[in-house]
Amino acid sequence: MKSIKRRILVLITALILLTFTACSDSEVSNNSNAPPSSSEPTSLTSAVTVIKLAMTSDYDTTDPFVNEKLFSISDDVDSINFEVSVHMKCERSLLEIADNETKEIIWDKSWNDSADEELDISLNNLDKEKEYVIRLTCSKVEHAEAVIAFDSSLVEDVVMPRKLT
Repeated sequence: MKSIKRRILVLITALILLTFTACSDSEVSNNSNAPPSSSEPTSLTSAVTVIKLAMTSDYDTTDPFVNEKLFSISDDVDSINFEVSVHMKCERSLLEIADNETKEIIWDKSWNDSADEELDISLNNLDKEKEYVIRLTCSKVEHAEAVIAFDSSLVEDVVMPRKLT
């Protein structure tokens, strides 16, 4: 009987460890020692937090395509700097950062054609009590990638939203 209980306990522990390992494999990286991706500029790889949004023509069945990630700030800040690198071949695209609860847009940039651009951005008055969403919307996509690099350890990946919207 003890042998069966021990095997069940080992199996449950292994499943839990496997689940945590699978959940930690995401597009968000907080490791400044990670090797650079072939599409990321060198300056982005030295950032503390990097969020990557990508899509191809097979991303979804409805147009426009939308890809988004949530993040939060671990402490209230007056200003936080980040770098955006976009490489897109599509008809129209919009990259925006918004308050996830109120849907208020706090930064956005749109393109009416393909884009290959790097931007330095600053966000002001971010609140640690809020979640923010980075959203990439593209129509008639061949490929699109936006890499957002924050130079602050205050930026944290949010896996599950605090409130379902």
